[in-house]
Amino acid sequence: MTRFVIEHSPYQRNEEPVIHVAKKWLEFVTGGKASNQEYPDKIKGLQSEVETTFFIDNTKYALEHTCIEAFSGELRSDSFWNSQFGLKIKELEKELNNFLPASLDLELTLPNNMEIPAKYHQQFMISIQEWILSQSTFLREYFPDNISIKIIKVENHEIKLRLARHRLRYTDKFSASRISFIRIAKSDEAYDRRIIVEKAFLSKAKKLSAHKEKGAKSVLVLEWRYRIPTPYSPIIYAHKILKESYSNAIDMVILVGIDNKEWAIKYTESDLKIPEKELMNNWWLYNWEEDRIRNYAWS
Repeated sequence: MTRFVIEHSPYQRNEEPVIHVAKKWLEFVTGGKASNQEYPDKIKGLQSEVETTFFIDNTKYALEHTCIEAFSGELRSDSFWNSQFGLKIKELEKELNNFLPASLDLELTLPNNMEIPAKYHQQFMISIQEWILSQSTFLREYFPDNISIKIIKVENHEIKLRLARHRLRYTDKFSASRISFIRIAKSDEAYDRRIIVEKAFLSKAKKLSAHKEKGAKSVLVLEWRYRIPTPYSPIIYAHKILKESYSNAIDMVILVGIDNKEWAIKYTESDLKIPEKELMNNWWLYNWEEDRIRNYAWS
């Protein structure tokens, strides 16, 4: 297996490893093996060409990669959060993980756009800690008794917090933690995600369409770092945009989430007719150590 350097900086692209994972997924779902792989943009030196083409059995695939943000300005927002709250939140999370009983698997959700003056940061952290400790003994494992909501007032701002208890070891991501902190964008910010995804289609449709017209299966590969969750996965928007506007140019969209140890893969096709829940909750995982795809369903 080719060894790739994975860039963890949000400002770097992972074109080659993401394309590799998309190819491995196509091999997995088709049961075939890729052959005759070429790199037209490098060979021809043209930006108008796709990144790679290859055959699986008798079907030719043309893949083009691009990165997407969760919403417009996510990278700037991420930088601001890390400078203001990143270290403080990590310290509080570590302290609570050492203190809370091992029988708990909690998740605290904070808004991404907290506008709190620096002089109130310490008191805000104390308020969060006291509230979590007070609620942890009352939360049960099943909805609605596993969720608590609190609004903390800081100067002229109201910060809405959501504390949820999962069934123990509910997901691999939280299996080593007694509490995890997650920030989420407001729902009106999430509306921008459609614009972000639509721009990806617009910028890549022409080169993919040229290969589709020649009989290849055209595949848009989206690299996604989900530092800031929003209410809907990009695959939902990609599915709608593909069906509404781009089915004449693009056959398939493969979404590769690169934030965890195992990369998450979701996909959609222009003629795919399945409920949104299945698009959201069913995916595949790629293991780098084993260079292997496995099916993963969370429902």
